[in-house]
Amino acid sequence: MSDMLIIFVFVLIVAVTSMIFAYLLQKWRSNWSAWKMMLVVSLPIPLISTILGLFLYFSTMAASVDECGVDACAMVVYAVIVIVPFAAISSFLTSWVSCNIVARYCLKK
Repeated sequence: MSDMLIIFVFVLIVAVTSMIFAYLLQKWRSNWSAWKMMLVVSLPIPLISTILGLFLYFSTMAASVDECGVDACAMVVYAVIVIVPFAAISSFLTSWVSCNIVARYCLKK
């Protein structure tokens, strides 16, 4: 798969799941404001990706020289430092926008 297709699939999965969660949360907690709903729905995916990235970072930093190979540990640490913040911010913004669509246009009272 090409890189753009992987990014598109990631954005699509995040957007669809957050829209479903926003719809279900709005039906379950109808008295919540749109801002509170968008924040609750938008936070789980970035938190999970950040926790997994931190686990990967610390487990790589705790690895011995024999476990790493030539430069594998440095590549993993660099990837975690670069990719995890980008993934967390982009998934939060994607969830926020899709929840905003659900809250503003699909669930008008």
